[in-house]
Amino acid sequence: MILLIFLISGLLEKEKVNIIKYLDFLWRENYREAIDFENSYFSKYKNHPLFYVLKTIRYFEYFMDFYEPDSEEKFFESIEKGVYLCDKDFSGGREILFLKGVLIAYSAMFEGLRENYVSALSKGFKAYNIIKKFKDYPDSYLALGIYNYGASIIQKYIGEVFIKGDRRERGIKEIKFAILNGIFMKPSSYDALIEILLREKMADSALNWAEKFYKEFGESRRTLFTLASAYRRSGYWEKALTIYLKLLNYVDTQKSYYNKGIVRLYIAESFYVLNKNKEKAKELLKEAEEYIKKSRWYRKDKILNHIENLKRQRFFKS
Repeated sequence: MILLIFLISGLLEKEKVNIIKYLDFLWRENYREAIDFENSYFSKYKNHPLFYVLKTIRYFEYFMDFYEPDSEEKFFESIEKGVYLCDKDFSGGREILFLKGVLIAYSAMFEGLRENYVSALSKGFKAYNIIKKFKDYPDSYLALGIYNYGASIIQKYIGEVFIKGDRRERGIKEIKFAILNGIFMKPSSYDALIEILLREKMADSALNWAEKFYKEFGESRRTLFTLASAYRRSGYWEKALTIYLKLLNYVDTQKSYYNKGIVRLYIAESFYVLNKNKEKAKELLKEAEEYIKKSRWYRKDKILNHIENLKRQRFFKS
């Protein structure tokens, strides 16, 4: 998340403690508690952009935790309503401007998830031009880092439209700054940095940060997913397998078809790479395919193609 509102004066400073409490529910995947708190306490701000920023964050975190876009329409309605209130309120000054930047940034990130890269970059550029005015707040460097890195990657496909030159290294430094100096954005900052380092083939650094993330925040579905991904994508399949087997207990208590499928897929793939437990691997791969097919996540076709490629391997054939 890229919310820095605890550092702004006015209403946001006044509600700092309650906002932190709300965000903590989201970090711990306690969505029912977050919704109840939203309805019982923050509903009094239905005519203020803050209410819609919090709802937007909740929808986005749900997407990222369960990979089921159940609330996509409500997500964009929340952004639209929040931006409308920001544009309508000319008295809030810096606070309102910042909230508008946050809303646009979340819209940009979701366009990125849907692989609508031109729209993502366009919206990201608008958000960047707002949030860059808040560099005195350490957590803002997460948003700045994501934009600088992402824009540098995407521009090779669409040309140097919004920024010029390669800002990947700058983006990585900004996200590291957010981890080391920020307070409330750390989980998302860790996730973003580790993903970028893995993409950049900086395996040792990615593993180092993934292990720090796990140690700092303890065991949860989120930290285990991040750590397992870092091990798997760095070639440490035995360690990754151990974590994915533990993750199976977490995801099987959830309603996410995608999570149930992807964990089974990675366990099966680990068995394949390690050349062991062939029958169990075949069973899990079949289950993974069934779960992923039931999922409605945008990138499921890529996962299904990967499963098909694995099924062609001799290891998985009868």
